[in-house]
Amino acid sequence: MQTIFPANIASISCTPNVAGPPVWGTVCRYTCLPGYEMSGGDTRTCENVGGTGVWVPTNDVQCVETVCTAILAPQHGTVACTDGNKYRSVCRVECEAGYFPEDQDRISAMCQANSNWDVELTTCKDILPPIFVSCPTDIVAFADRNRETTHVTWEEPTAIDKININLNVPAHVQLTEGSPPGSTFTRGQHLIKYTATDASTNEALCSFKIDVQVITCPPIRYTIKAELSCPSGYVYGSTCSFGCQIGYPVVGPTSFSCERDYTSSEPVGYWDWGGDGTQPFCKIVPCPTLRPPDNGALACDGWAEGTFCIIQCNENWDVPIDAPPRYVCETLSGTWNPDDDVPNCALPRDPDSMNLPSELYYYSGDCRDPETQAQIQANFIAILNSSDYSDICRLFVECAAENVQVICGNVTTRSLQPSFQLRVTFDLTVKVNAQTDDHTSYLDVEDTLFSMAYKIDEGVKGGKFSLNNVTTIDLEVEPESFATSNWTNLVCETGYQPNYVDYTCQGCPKGTYLDTDKGTCEKCEVGQFQDEYGQLACKPCPPETWTVKNGSQAVDLCLDNCQAGWYSDTGMEPCAQCEMGHYQPTTGQRQCQRCPHGKTTTTFGAKAMNECVGIDLVLNASSRVQLTKTHSDLRGITLSFWIRPHVDSPHGSIFHLKRESDTLFAVGNPGSLEVALTSTVLRTGISLDDGKWHNLAVTLRHLENDCKVYVDGAESWSRRLPSNAHTVFPVNTDIVLGDAGGDYNDCDSNPCGEHANGCQDNFGSYSCVCEVGYTGTHCEVNINDCHEGSFNGEWGEWTDWTPCSATCGNGTHQRWRQCNNPPPEEDGKNCTGRNTESGSCSLKDCPSCMELKRSYGVIMDCYWNATEDRNYCQIDCTPGLEFSETPHPLYTCGAESEYKWNHQTENNPLAILPSCAHGQIPSKLSLDYELKYPDLYCQSPEDSLGVVEAIRDIGSLNVQDIDCVKRTTCNVTLEVHHCDTLAKNKSPASLSITLWGEINGTLNSEVVAVNGNITDEGHEAVNSLSRTIIDLVSAAEVIKNKSKFDNFAVIIDGQSFAVDANGSEPMLIAECQPGMVAQKMVCVYCAPGSYYRNRMCIKCPKGSFQELEGQMSCISCPEGFTTAGLGSNNHSNCYVAPEIPTEEAVVTITQGLTTMISASLDPNNSGAPTGLIGLIHNLRRTNYFSTPKAQPINLMTMASLCNRYKDSKRCKRRTRKD
Repeated sequence: MQTIFPANIASISCTPNVAGPPVWGTVCRYTCLPGYEMSGGDTRTCENVGGTGVWVPTNDVQCVETVCTAILAPQHGTVACTDGNKYRSVCRVECEAGYFPEDQDRISAMCQANSNWDVELTTCKDILPPIFVSCPTDIVAFADRNRETTHVTWEEPTAIDKININLNVPAHVQLTEGSPPGSTFTRGQHLIKYTATDASTNEALCSFKIDVQVITCPPIRYTIKAELSCPSGYVYGSTCSFGCQIGYPVVGPTSFSCERDYTSSEPVGYWDWGGDGTQPFCKIVPCPTLRPPDNGALACDGWAEGTFCIIQCNENWDVPIDAPPRYVCETLSGTWNPDDDVPNCALPRDPDSMNLPSELYYYSGDCRDPETQAQIQANFIAILNSSDYSDICRLFVECAAENVQVICGNVTTRSLQPSFQLRVTFDLTVKVNAQTDDHTSYLDVEDTLFSMAYKIDEGVKGGKFSLNNVTTIDLEVEPESFATSNWTNLVCETGYQPNYVDYTCQGCPKGTYLDTDKGTCEKCEVGQFQDEYGQLACKPCPPETWTVKNGSQAVDLCLDNCQAGWYSDTGMEPCAQCEMGHYQPTTGQRQCQRCPHGKTTTTFGAKAMNECVGIDLVLNASSRVQLTKTHSDLRGITLSFWIRPHVDSPHGSIFHLKRESDTLFAVGNPGSLEVALTSTVLRTGISLDDGKWHNLAVTLRHLENDCKVYVDGAESWSRRLPSNAHTVFPVNTDIVLGDAGGDYNDCDSNPCGEHANGCQDNFGSYSCVCEVGYTGTHCEVNINDCHEGSFNGEWGEWTDWTPCSATCGNGTHQRWRQCNNPPPEEDGKNCTGRNTESGSCSLKDCPSCMELKRSYGVIMDCYWNATEDRNYCQIDCTPGLEFSETPHPLYTCGAESEYKWNHQTENNPLAILPSCAHGQIPSKLSLDYELKYPDLYCQSPEDSLGVVEAIRDIGSLNVQDIDCVKRTTCNVTLEVHHCDTLAKNKSPASLSITLWGEINGTLNSEVVAVNGNITDEGHEAVNSLSRTIIDLVSAAEVIKNKSKFDNFAVIIDGQSFAVDANGSEPMLIAECQPGMVAQKMVCVYCAPGSYYRNRMCIKCPKGSFQELEGQMSCISCPEGFTTAGLGSNNHSNCYVAPEIPTEEAVVTITQGLTTMISASLDPNNSGAPTGLIGLIHNLRRTNYFSTPKAQPINLMTMASLCNRYKDSKRCKRRTRKD
């Protein structure tokens, strides 16, 4: 019997183990391979069954695979196995979407031989974050009124966790950053964060910003004289208070607030001005326009306190010597200070001669005898003419010693015996008219005078001037007694005064005369005039004529007085008659007197009060009285008067308000009282035809829209007006009593013609009622009832084309026609086609404004207003620069100005803008204040001494109270004017107080940083300037207050004289070096395009230019070239000139200065003036003046040169004068 070998058997063990086939009784034991287990027992026995060996039991021996426990799929996943859960089967986890195996090392498991899985399969983990269903967007909130915070709320966000495609569950949402809804948030941005978390701790984020903004109002525009206070700034809800400086009234509200505009799509702030919505301002009274001077112009500019003007004169003309430095508009009173009378420019003349006052002394006996003095004088002149000085004098045509005076004075000696000292004074004089036409040669003449004096001094020291041949007296000259004045004098013809600035003589301008006692130009008094320059007296007006004011310049200003019954604003011609109800009995009056109450005159031009009578006004059918026009718009009207109508009055016209030919309101009594409004007639039914006087009152009320009539004080009729009734009557409406020009019966003239059935009378018009078959305004058109052909309408002629819609370029125009040739009948057809037609029209090209070019340092901001078709530009200077010429507040150009800029003139055709220049703070500020004693005159030399002393004493006493004087931060000088001791004065005495303060530090371009900020050095200068201004302004206030309380009153001979507190105003003056002018309390160099002269910057004349600043002249264009206008600031402005002769411009020579200085200062240089005099001479000839970067030679430099060359007398003269 054979042994059984089933599959997957590992081993068989039989006993007995015999060779060959198993024998009966053999028992075999079976074992399976790993991973398999025995099925049906593991032993078999070989038994004899019927002689046959049979294995018992008889069922098959089997090794079957082992089985592991079945694996369950994890939640949200599936398991896939290679062979179920049998031995060596591999199972793998697959997770659903949104899930991921939690452990990557356990995503698969194998069934082992021991029926266990090698690992436990991983679970599926949720990896998807929650989803926010709602999340707020960024929130913009606005702070509450008067706060920088507000409450902000919002709907909190929600989130879900998506379990599977069919299942969502809520996720937990939590605020993780920021404040919850309803919290108070401050100004600025705030971040809010919410976090949503699911069961697997997955998170989602919701974030948004809250931006809390503060609503603000726009900055408040500054107005002159305003004082504005906004403690809380310009935020929503803040309140500002507005006021004006003392004396200036506020126009508008004094308090206003910043409010929120809820009508705007975006929250914005606006200032609630209240009332009519106008921003408040301080009422400034403008001054009248000043008359420009003849042969010159006025240069006017605005500043923080108003407007000021200065005189500028044409070439070859000068500003009068006594002219005010400036005219200031006092905006409180609307008047000019010192007055509004601008003098004309003066025509200078060359001086007649130049002299040098000199003197010397003699030791003398008694020299009091006049004859002795005359002999001394003659002998002295003879010696003088024979001295060495005459050698120099012979170089000139006319040279002499003039005004020789011999003065004999007492001298007390030690022996107490009387002795005498003789002083001889004289003028060394050189005629200059014959010497030169060039002002620079006056320096040569001046040098000659000092040279002559030098020769005389040598002669005096050598004893050559002793007079030994005078009768009875020996005159020995004192060797060291000769002296001269430090100044030379110009001698002018009678009526002219010397001007040492440019070595000319100036005569007093027209309208003035030279007061030789005071040496000033005084205005001609009322009743006088002067039409010539350089006069010593004014001319009287012709008999029976008078001038309006002082300073009249022509006989034409001597006017006839107004006669009795006439008047004018000046009391002189042209005059107007006194109106009815007025009279004037006196000539030369400015107004007429009103008649007593209840009386009037019957004619114009009444001359006496007895012409005022009580009368009744009788109005017949054709009479009318035109009263004054309405002075303003009338909203309603009340009319009250006494009336007694005639029984047979045909019209009954009483009162009318008329506008041209239209009657706006009328009251009439044609049988019964009627009230008319335009075309509406209200009939009251009130009859006044009883022949008695009645008091009648008619009221027309605008707001109530009704009309009432009162008769003898009782309301007799009232009516509500139609809705279309006009109860507002415009200004300048005529007021007429009586007949208003046929208003009540316009049909009296039968205007309607023969085909009218009647005429309808309206107020101010009429309408015709036509017969059948006629039409037209006057029933003059016969309607064609028998026309032939169609009843349809036909087109009439086209109208003319309308004007083109555009004034230039391309536009459109239209024309019309009517269906009236003939018009369609009742059942006819209208015309076919269009009744209007449009077409294009083309005109000339549109003009445009010239493009503005700015120079270095100019900032320009421009914009174009399409509605107005106008360009607007504003200019400013970059930090560190300033305008020397005040620019316009606004430069405009457009259609209204024919596309020319408002500064584009004949003298400025290229519209050149002002240039910027460097500036610096002045070194000194001064305050001039003149107090006038209107009733105090110095009548004699004796009076003058006492008056001067009294005024000086009271002035010194009062200025000691000034704070800056006590602190010694300002200096003060006192001068008494119009009280010299030489003659009787015609003007009242006055006290001139001058205070000045030094300013420390500098403020120029070097102390302005790139960002425009001022450095510490600059701040020091600004603070010094501010302190000085405050000191001087405070001082002026102290002086003004003291003058109001008579602190400056003086007692003269027991009588008190007070100053006129309102007679003058202080003047604050900034002192600038040559080449610079004062602008807004800062000294600014004359900008390119201008040059410096007489403390002004003058534009370069035509044909010249200047590219540098601070220059004393301009550079002429090359020969044959010119410029388009004045003020050219670049050589490129020169162009080829037309063939017209032009004056040669002065060329500034700046090269070779070093050589010039060296040559001038070289004592060995011959043929030219040497020393400092020569240097000045050459500088004068070349008009040299350096730019700000090469500073001009100043007085300190000159003084150092004087010390070097020891010519002390000349240097003293030059240093003081130049």
